[in-house]
Amino acid sequence: MKIGVLIPTREEAEGLPPALACATGFGPGKTAACAAVAKLLFQDQCEAILVWGTAGALKRSLPLGGLLVASQVAYSDYDVSPLYGSDGLGFVPQVGEQCWMPCDPRFTQLLTQLLPLHFPTTPFCGTGRISAGDVFDNAKYYREDNRIEAQADGVDMESPAVVHFCRLMEPVLGRRIPVAIVRYLSNYIGGSASQEFWDALPGIQERNRLLPSLLGQLEDLLEAPVS
Repeated sequence: MKIGVLIPTREEAEGLPPALACATGFGPGKTAACAAVAKLLFQDQCEAILVWGTAGALKRSLPLGGLLVASQVAYSDYDVSPLYGSDGLGFVPQVGEQCWMPCDPRFTQLLTQLLPLHFPTTPFCGTGRISAGDVFDNAKYYREDNRIEAQADGVDMESPAVVHFCRLMEPVLGRRIPVAIVRYLSNYIGGSASQEFWDALPGIQERNRLLPSLLGQLEDLLEAPVS
């Protein structure tokens, strides 16, 4: 199963070996993420999507420089209420009516098993929830009364848009599109997020060099029938 890798910025993608199916440098945010996924699905003919790159940590118990695998994702700024029976922030009709959209369970489980083996010196944070909106994760945008942010472990600007887009494309393509998300935690929300992003780049770039071996094993395992 061919996995396409989405990395929002070119800086986060440095160190990545050539010849991988990647969409890099489309930029941060939901619209850019959907454009990147479209490139992977329709130009590169990828069958699954892995979102890779940095994110901010909402919980101080999570170690910076650690890898967090998303189990569920949600928009922190999407609100169509009272249309479609929406009960407020994060509700996505027919895709995320419980607000939190699940990542592919098997893909996610495989990542939790393989990441500690392929990145043995990197703290592994396990699985958690990631929220996203079209605002960089500076502290002044975090709202304690935001029900999505209050339930999240990390924040980025792309993850729910990727899951949402792939769910919409599944009936068009006539097949399931597994999506998984791994984020390298670059900063805590409440700190100097912009500077900490730049400071964290060498960490994600170093791990990019190890990504091909992980992808190769994942592709074989996802291709194998479930026993």
